[in-house]
Amino acid sequence: MEIEISVNDNNLKIAADSIVSDLLTNLNYQNTKGIAVALNGEVLAKDEWRRRVLKSKDKVTIITATQGG
Repeated sequence: MEIEISVNDNNLKIAADSIVSDLLTNLNYQNTKGIAVALNGEVLAKDEWRRRVLKSKDKVTIITATQGG
């Protein structure tokens, strides 16, 4: 069974009972250094990524830090 969530304002279908770390893996975020994830406006600590189950209609924001000058 699949659910639909929003990731950075794009709708995405994922497997039901997916956790945040599953989502990041599926989106090819292999190196999570410099990445922040917010779920429904709440920034999640990295240790929550393996515990937080995504639900239908959740809004996920993934922010990647970049170096600049």
